[in-house]
Amino acid sequence: MITTYVALLSVVITVYTTQSELDRLSHAFGNPRSVESSELIAEEIAVRCPFMNDYSWDDDRLAAIKETSSGIRAEIQGDESNGFIRIMLAWGIPGVRGRESLAKFIVPAMKATEITLKSKSCVIDLSENRYASITIRAHLTSKRALANLPTICDTIEKALSHLRFD
Repeated sequence: MITTYVALLSVVITVYTTQSELDRLSHAFGNPRSVESSELIAEEIAVRCPFMNDYSWDDDRLAAIKETSSGIRAEIQGDESNGFIRIMLAWGIPGVRGRESLAKFIVPAMKATEITLKSKSCVIDLSENRYASITIRAHLTSKRALANLPTICDTIEKALSHLRFD
């Protein structure tokens, strides 16, 4: 009896969630400039950024994530609580320590990435380089991102170009 109840409850929650999601998407389709969901805006940015092609979506974090074999990782996350789009761009070679000579390439790349993101109203939350890696976290308001989607996508692409060392 309990198993049947749990299964039925699961179906009801899934149907409700699906209907709610369909309602949000329908509203976004009819009124694209009035979208308030940071999650939807983050996913729209991911869809429009060529680098993010074939991204995976993390439902728990409301984030589009893309990693490459060359060590680049990008995350575009919808922060519903604060009304932000959070961007994380990183490059690294796992397991590499003691390669201080890489700093002559890493530090300028990190600075160029920061400057690119700041130029389009992104606030830098974290910028660090450790060993042979770079991590930059930034955010901007969802409203600003929605109003400037093409520019934000171009900015992310340009910022990522600074992390390509090939």
